[in-house]
Amino acid sequence: MISAWFWRLTVGLSIVATSATSAATPSDGDTFGYRAPPECPNRAEFSAQVAARTTSWLSPSSPFAVTVTVDQDARGLVGRVTFTRAEQRTVRELGAAGCNELVQALAFIVAVLIDPHAGATPLPPASEGRPPPVYLLPAPAVRPFAAPLWFIAGPEAAVETNVTGDGAVSERLFLGIGRGDRSLWLSSARLVFGRAVSHASSPMSGASAEFVRETARVEGCLLRLTDDGLAFEPCPFVEFGRIRAVGIHRGGDVTHNELWGSLGLVLRPTWTFSRRLVLGAGLGAQLPFRSYHFAFTGEPEVARTPTVAFEASLCLGLHFP
Repeated sequence: MISAWFWRLTVGLSIVATSATSAATPSDGDTFGYRAPPECPNRAEFSAQVAARTTSWLSPSSPFAVTVTVDQDARGLVGRVTFTRAEQRTVRELGAAGCNELVQALAFIVAVLIDPHAGATPLPPASEGRPPPVYLLPAPAVRPFAAPLWFIAGPEAAVETNVTGDGAVSERLFLGIGRGDRSLWLSSARLVFGRAVSHASSPMSGASAEFVRETARVEGCLLRLTDDGLAFEPCPFVEFGRIRAVGIHRGGDVTHNELWGSLGLVLRPTWTFSRRLVLGAGLGAQLPFRSYHFAFTGEPEVARTPTVAFEASLCLGLHFP
């Protein structure tokens, strides 16, 4: 059973994130950011490519911000354009084998985003003169190829078989840190606090027992694979905490505490929407460091922790900045 506070937190997080998104304005308005490998056309040459296609690059009808990045990955060169105007954000991505062709295509995309009537004319040869480069404002001081840090926090609900072998609902809160928004190695890490409650009954007397498992987990994701807002990460983790077993008996309840520890792996797909909300799922397995069994005195065991435990989870996170 999910607690009322957990539902309130989830709903409140959705409302706050949606409100913040609807009221957001570009933080880098009127800027032109450009990053590419040294062998590619530089920032001034890219600017001239756009100016050759539309005069609105020189004299925009309304403020805008544009960031262009060209990166090398396993597929070759990948270019991305992020264009923001009037609280609307557009992202376009292209791949190509050659840098010159890719930059020309990206310049055309920028020109069309600024001016839908922009021409497809490429940059003229140097002998014919080139339009001057245009800098809306100095580009943000970003270290080349750096993956910016971001943070995420939110609630998570899981069904797990850690204690009794039956499915128990776990309520969790997580805090995470990551870098970049593209496919890369060592992508993110999370700290997760969880509480799960399960029950079992003695087959002999019918006496019942309650098991409360409270843990802290550290996850380190090995890599991230992304595709248009979707991401996938495999994340090994280590978990520590305690199991509190409470035997409910007419002669008085009996409480017993045991330390808990495990190693595991969770596979986590996520979807980023509304710019700041992240919906995620998880499917994982873990190996407890020790196997515990619980029983009333003189009776068969009530529960035994499984050798391998499984879990399935859903989470909703707020991504910032």
